[in-house]
Amino acid sequence: MYARLVCSCLWIQSVLTLVDCNLHLKFKEFDELTPDNFTVVVKRNAVSGQLNMKIVSFFALRKYFVLHLVPGSPVLRKDFQAHMVDGDGRMTPVHVDQQIFYTGYLNGNPQHSVDAVHTDDVWIAQIHSPDDVYSIEPLTHHVPDSPATSMLIFRQRDINSSIFNGYSHENATLQPFCEEVEYPLSDSLAVEQRRHTKKNTSATINKFKQENIYNEKTDHRRVANNIFKKHLNSETHSLNLILSVYDTCEMLVIADFETYRGIGRANIFRMISILVYLYQSVDRIYRETKFDSLTNLGIAITNLFVHTEYTRLSEHYNMPNNLMTALRTLYSMSQVTNFSNYCLVHLSTQRSFGATVGIATTAARSTHNWGGGICARYAMAARNIGLSTPINAHGVNLPVFIYLLVVAHEIGHNWGAHHDPTEDYVCSPPSHRGGKYLMWPYTASGIHGNNAKFSPCSREEIAGILHEKAHVCFKPQSLVEEVCGNNIVDPQEDCDAGYLKGNPCCTSRCRFPKNAVCSPLNHPCCTNSCQIAPPTQKCFADFQDCHEDAFCSGTESHTCPETRPLPNNSTCQSLGKCWQGDCVTFCELLGATFTPARRLVDCTCEENLTTMCQHCCWNPQSKQNCTKMGGSKIDGTPCMRGVCNHGTCVSTQTNDNIFFEDRLAFSSGSDDIHQLGRMRAVLVTFVCAICGSLTLSLQRTLPITDALI
Repeated sequence: MYARLVCSCLWIQSVLTLVDCNLHLKFKEFDELTPDNFTVVVKRNAVSGQLNMKIVSFFALRKYFVLHLVPGSPVLRKDFQAHMVDGDGRMTPVHVDQQIFYTGYLNGNPQHSVDAVHTDDVWIAQIHSPDDVYSIEPLTHHVPDSPATSMLIFRQRDINSSIFNGYSHENATLQPFCEEVEYPLSDSLAVEQRRHTKKNTSATINKFKQENIYNEKTDHRRVANNIFKKHLNSETHSLNLILSVYDTCEMLVIADFETYRGIGRANIFRMISILVYLYQSVDRIYRETKFDSLTNLGIAITNLFVHTEYTRLSEHYNMPNNLMTALRTLYSMSQVTNFSNYCLVHLSTQRSFGATVGIATTAARSTHNWGGGICARYAMAARNIGLSTPINAHGVNLPVFIYLLVVAHEIGHNWGAHHDPTEDYVCSPPSHRGGKYLMWPYTASGIHGNNAKFSPCSREEIAGILHEKAHVCFKPQSLVEEVCGNNIVDPQEDCDAGYLKGNPCCTSRCRFPKNAVCSPLNHPCCTNSCQIAPPTQKCFADFQDCHEDAFCSGTESHTCPETRPLPNNSTCQSLGKCWQGDCVTFCELLGATFTPARRLVDCTCEENLTTMCQHCCWNPQSKQNCTKMGGSKIDGTPCMRGVCNHGTCVSTQTNDNIFFEDRLAFSSGSDDIHQLGRMRAVLVTFVCAICGSLTLSLQRTLPITDALI
């Protein structure tokens, strides 16, 4: 849908900052959102008044989203603590409202998960839909001078791969973005140690090298058979039982001062919110992975430290004017204190390390050499550590979605995974087979389905480490969250009806009643009589434009088959047409009828309640305002005051005996994003210097180009 210029952009700031050039270099398609774009319905317990659920709805990227969100983060332990750390190391406790974090699902289907946080009128969320993963992030994360409450939504597949290191994979030599350390020291670090410190510690370094250094000549990382099976004896079954309960790696999460004033924007609550959301999403990746016979293993945050000043010590990972390499920073981190009370410790440091965005110690694969990674013993230095940076080689912020993959990758090393072999078709498949997996050693764009999954090689390696070490320091997840009553079916539960009481298919203890085999609240292919649904029952209605209904298989209740695209030219979204599973909007179709074709986008005519429900289009390249094109939108279409009904925008606020805390109504200025875009075009002078060839990347097959109306 967008023409993409491969260019460098120079701009002169006037009143506003041009954002489009920066964003289009990162994303092929996106929408900007404000708080006015969201409608929030709050449901509370009728007796206690406690918040049970929020239903959040909004329209973006030509889709209508309805999120069912339950407050609380499964990654925060009950005794979770957060602290600010000043330059002298003094710590000040910070109260964190855990009700601002959410888990949930999309459009009433528990199989399509959502992780979210809401703070300072800004939503940060990751939404798993049938066709893609959607991310909502603060616009300030990408454009620092933008309004504080503006947000950006984009699809995973619309991330430009060039953002990772500032250039495209197609035109550059692949560079590893992560370093593995079979802890703690390498020859290069030994050299740095002698060069950067007055005290000669070569004896200590040599001892580390003799005892712990990874010997590449004797390492056999990737073999076809399971190298761990010979270590698994009759105790395996009992270990599996232990790990089914002791399934959580407790972490200390640290953000240095550069990160606090960078992506945290010097706001302690924003910093904590981003970190908790990030680790909540990482935890989901791990718990949804089956490591051999082990399931539902993940992470939790016990403590969170945020440096709000530079540390007034030399040779510290948080010191000012820090020019240490990633490896040197990791070593500095290892000398701070004994981290043995934690399973793992991870540092976010907003410093550029060139092509490297992370480094971590890798768990040893033998109980005779515990090395680094999870549960590692302290021996002259902390070994259960890792670090990552949320910026690329040019100092540009990575999307939060990409950064959480970086963190998940580094923790993967801590859990025992090495990099996936580059020539292995099974563990490093091509893009048409799902793309590279999470532990791929080179820059991953995040746009392929496998990018957030562990490869068979990684799962095998991690399984061996978990069997050998996890029982030593992992803790029960039950200490992290209330198991029953959060609408999420935990491993120890049959079902979870959440705030709904008297459910015939699920008891208050989250167990099936007699003769029940499933619950329709938690299982998409379950009948109201608590039985597996027949193949005639729809399990996923056509809320997703341009996809057919899905029907149950008739053999199991937990999953719903994927939906199939509707035939091309099927009607969608009020006079739109389907094309290859996507809805081409009314305005896009209209633009294609002009000679030459014009790129028109939907907009809202906000003169009155009637025009709000009329088809209106706007050409971003023209100076004209949003223009009425005639015809009314179909009933039920979201509008600025509620929904369209017989051509008029009507409020949908009702009171059906459910407690409403608030419902964020759309204001008359919700279309300010379009106005802002036009103002920027006038108020900001910019020059695009063509660096290479001009490339046109159309997201649609339709011949839509830029022209004035």
